[in-house]
Amino acid sequence: MFKKIGFKLSFAVSVATILIIGIYAYINIHSQTDVLLDEVERHSNQLSERNRHQQHSLRDALK
Repeated sequence: MFKKIGFKLSFAVSVATILIIGIYAYINIHSQTDVLLDEVERHSNQLSERNRHQQHSLRDALK
């Protein structure tokens, strides 16, 4: 079975394809995770600023 050139070629191409897709997926997932965490941080900072401004506005309105 391992002596046939067609099988060896198909097996080598399959292994190479799986490795390339796996490496690409790993890099892509880590990249997307970093982008997502940056977006979460940005939105939390925006929400914090908005709350801070609303507190100041409410405090000024109550004076």
